[in-house]
Amino acid sequence: MLRLKSRFFSSIGLILLLTSILFSTSQCESPQTDPAPFLTAASNHLSNHKYAEALENFSKALPLIYDQKEQLQIHSKRAEIYYLLKKYDMALETLKMIAQKDSSRAADLKMLVQVEMRLGKFDDAVESMRELEKVAPGALRSPSLTQMQDAQRRLKQVRASYQTDPHKCLTELSSLISSYASDALELRLLRAECAILQRAFKIAAAEIKQVLEKEPLNTHALALYAQYLYKLGAIDKAKDTLRRCLTSDPDNKLCMKQHKNIKKGERLLLKAEIKLEDKKWDEAVDRFNQYLELFKDPYNRDEVLGKICNAYLQKKDIKKGIPECTKIVDQMDPGTSTFINAVLDRAELHFLEEDGLEDAEKDINLAETDSQGQEGKRIRSMKQKLERLKRMASRKDYYKILGVPKSATKKEIKKAYRKKAIENHPDRVQGEDDRKKAGKKMRDITEAYEVLSDPDKKRRFDNGEDLDGNGGQGGGFQGHHGFQGGFPGGGEWTFHF
Repeated sequence: MLRLKSRFFSSIGLILLLTSILFSTSQCESPQTDPAPFLTAASNHLSNHKYAEALENFSKALPLIYDQKEQLQIHSKRAEIYYLLKKYDMALETLKMIAQKDSSRAADLKMLVQVEMRLGKFDDAVESMRELEKVAPGALRSPSLTQMQDAQRRLKQVRASYQTDPHKCLTELSSLISSYASDALELRLLRAECAILQRAFKIAAAEIKQVLEKEPLNTHALALYAQYLYKLGAIDKAKDTLRRCLTSDPDNKLCMKQHKNIKKGERLLLKAEIKLEDKKWDEAVDRFNQYLELFKDPYNRDEVLGKICNAYLQKKDIKKGIPECTKIVDQMDPGTSTFINAVLDRAELHFLEEDGLEDAEKDINLAETDSQGQEGKRIRSMKQKLERLKRMASRKDYYKILGVPKSATKKEIKKAYRKKAIENHPDRVQGEDDRKKAGKKMRDITEAYEVLSDPDKKRRFDNGEDLDGNGGQGGGFQGHHGFQGGFPGGGEWTFHF
């Protein structure tokens, strides 16, 4: 009996517990099915310029609305708020969705056109404007369809020619951005790229900064910023920027390529310097040219160009050196130390030319005009050399006598002397007068070889220095070199090689 009573009271307790739970659940707030409170709250927040709160309430209301027209109206409000918050990409996405579902909403089409123009999407804006004209002709007067088409055409031309005409790119994009597309990040980055090509680094920095302030991890902007830093010679900062880009996007091809190029460029420069030390001039020039081809316009462009010009001088390569140094000088910024030295290197090459004194003098004067006190010692030295060579112009030209260029090697000089000595040996001439003439010519040939085969005398001769104490050139050359000419009656004319 007691057991039955116990079971009875346990059952009653369980029933009371379940009833309590059910009652408690019924007191909880039921799921919201009415969008009206959210819409009211959103409108109030919108009136008070609390745009984030308005967006939140519109988002809560949307799932509770099933009528498509009402849904689009809410989306339209959201697009308007995005526009006010300057979140143009989100406004664009929302407005495009509205247009796909209902292309007859003139107000939304008008806003879509404005957003597309602001973002520099001129092709899309032209198409949206045509749709707007079908629905509400004249709804948007500025910019007009004609103005949009003009912007579309100008941007297309810029994209096609910016690498060959960066100056036009800068001016055109400046006009398009200020007139229509102030929030077009893509156009700002294109303008930054043109500024880098034009070496207008302040403009490039300003445009890149604007983009990175809005999108700190924009990989295109980071790649351009690294390129800008490299142009300024801030190599470590450029590398850090590229690492930041690759951390954000490990597969980013642009940043990956730049990172590899910087490493490759460093290797090329190192190899080129080693070749210069080894006096392998052609190989050094080749490495420097590969480096310039890799970067087009690197931070150390003028320095590298100057080393190329100097390598041609060291090699005494007049044929290639003068035209190459001329191209190099034309690329350099005037007035810099590297420019002045390249001009003077070209003057040195002109010294090696036959009849090159006039061109050498022009280069020395150009260097002096642009020097502003720089490289003064070298300029004074070369002016002195020029005057000496001018004084020598009426004297014997040993290079002409042997028929060799001023860049001739010791081996070439010896070969030319041997040939001239055989051709002009007095024993080959009949008659006393002719023998005297041949003897004088032979003395000149011997004298020329005496000077040009001796490195020190050749250097002094090339510099226009006197080779004896009398200010002349000829005294003291005896013309006896032990060469057994093999001609009958050789007498005094014996030479060796």
